[in-house]
This record gives sequence, C-alpha cells and structure tokens, in this order.
Amino acid sequence: MTVEQGELRTGEVLLAKVSYSARRNTEANHSATHLMHAALRSVLGDHVTQAGSSVDPDRLRFDFTHNKTLSLEEIQKIESSVNEQIGQSVDVASQVMSMKEAVATGAMALFGEKYGDEVRVINMGKFSCELCGGTHVRNTSQIRMFKIISEGGVSSGIRRIEAITGEHAITYALTSISALGKARASAGLAPVDEKPLESWIEEKKSEIKNLEREIKKLQGAQVSVSDLVQTAIRFGKDSKLVFGDLPIEDREVLAKISDEAKNRIQSGIVVLVGTGGGAHPVNVCVTKDLLDSYKAGDLLKEIAGMMGGKGGGRPDFAQGAAPDRSKLSEVRNSLQQRLKAL
Repeated sequence: MTVEQGELRTGEVLLAKVSYSARRNTEANHSATHLMHAALRSVLGDHVTQAGSSVDPDRLRFDFTHNKTLSLEEIQKIESSVNEQIGQSVDVASQVMSMKEAVATGAMALFGEKYGDEVRVINMGKFSCELCGGTHVRNTSQIRMFKIISEGGVSSGIRRIEAITGEHAITYALTSISALGKARASAGLAPVDEKPLESWIEEKKSEIKNLEREIKKLQGAQVSVSDLVQTAIRFGKDSKLVFGDLPIEDREVLAKISDEAKNRIQSGIVVLVGTGGGAHPVNVCVTKDLLDSYKAGDLLKEIAGMMGGKGGGRPDFAQGAAPDRSKLSEVRNSLQQRLKAL
C-alpha cells in the first residue's frame, strides 16, 4: 500500500474498499476470456489450450497454443461467437465440487496447474466450462461487448490475443466508425453506400499504378537515346563510352534507356546516373564483346564508391545508388582515363 496523502499512525482504523468500476470491468474481461477460450477451440480446433493470461480493468491478454497467424475471417468468427454468447444473456454459474466430479462434467483444467481436492467450476451455459477461482460477471450480458484489438506471435507455437470489453469496446467501436465516416467523406463517398471503402482504395491503387506507368513512359520519352549516343567518346578500336546524367528517378526507366543505348553503340560501355531523393540510381552496361576486359559490376562498384554509394550486378549489367552527385565530373574523367579515351 502507498500513502498518497496524509500519514498513518499506529492504532488508526482503515477501511479498504474495492473500486466498483475496476471490479466490474475486471469481471467482464475475465468472463470474456473464458468465452474467448471456448471460441478459439471451436474455430481453430481442440489443440488450442491456454498458455498464459492476464486480466485487468482495461483489457485482457490471452496466450494460446497455435502454430500460425489467425486470418481476418477467423478473428471475426471468434468475435462473433463471443458476442453471440453475450447477446444471449447466459447466466454464469459457479459450483464447488471434487476434482473427480469436475473432470466428469467436462470442465477444462489448465495444464501444469496444481488443484486441491475441491475445485470451483465456472459454467457459462453449455458454451464454456472451466476450473477457475477468479471473479466473474453474473450474466454474460454484463460484458456488453467484446472486441479483439491485436493478435500476434510471442514464441514458437504460441500466439497472443489482446481484447477489450464493455465501455472500452464500445468507445473503440464508435471511434472506429467515426474515423471510417471521415475517411469516406474524404474519399467523396456517401456515409451509407453499397460501395465499401476498401473497394474505393483498391480502385485508386490501380489508378496510381497506371499513372506511374504513364509517368515512366513520359520520363523515358523525354530522353533522346540518339542524342545521348552522339555524346559518346570512343575508346579502343571501335568501342564507345556513353555517360549520361539524367533527371530520372525510376530504375526501370534508366535500365530501359541503358539497354537501348547499348544496342545503338553495339560495342562499348553505358553509364547512366539518375536523380533521386537522397540516393541517386546508377546503371552500368557492358556489351558482350568487352566482357573479357570489363565487368559491369566492377565498374559500378568503382563509380558508386567515388560517389559515396554502392551496388553490384551481372558482368553485362549492374545497378546501384550513390548520394554525392558533385563527383560526377571526377567519375567521368576517371572512367575516361581508365578506358584510355581519346
């Protein structure tokens, strides 16, 4: 006990009272835990057993044996099953009996727990029957509402569910409904409509993908491969070095331009540096006839390294990213010297 105000003296009489609201909420969460345990076994299978539990006035936590993530459909079935028992206003009965009698009634006991000669059995109709010494509601209707707020793994073969009941669940539901209404309004959808918000989102995602494809096409169209090749510098006998500084962020577009430029020069090396946020994409292509002398991956590591980046790839094509574009002239000069450019 902690004294938050005043002081205690020897001989003083104290009155200890249990908070009514805390007790009521704890009872609801505890009884909902029993219902959820039964629902989990009904939906997932009899292999489900309790592996840990925590009940407090704000929420409940339940660990159970199961080897995979619960699907959204399974979670919804569990919630519906528990809320159905709440809506049916089932009386919660407790009875003290011998362990042998309890087992005969089909009461579920926790593995590893030690029980005395007499045990307390909690029944919620025919839906749930467990050994338990804790506090419970008198009728399932007092739980009011049940909502799962999270599900995840805690260790191999053990999952964890956190849920809320009563006023907490109702507030959660009303807040979610309000947020959904605001989202529908932002999307230009009526508050009540046959079209679900998720359908609208999927349509917009599809539209965005199509627009991204169009942007890529436009970015590629802005670059004249012919003009790029005309700036090429000869090296060796008939090989060419194409070095391009392009205002393009998309790697696929850069790769396509690199490939086109490589086909145009027939023999040589293509180095393209794009523009990105923070790190800039870099591509290197080497024609097949030069692979014995030059490897795209090695060239890229050298180029990206000078620009503070990194990358790698195949002997004929490699890509990476580098943050320092101020080194472009230095990179170009270094590459020309290496290739003995004219």
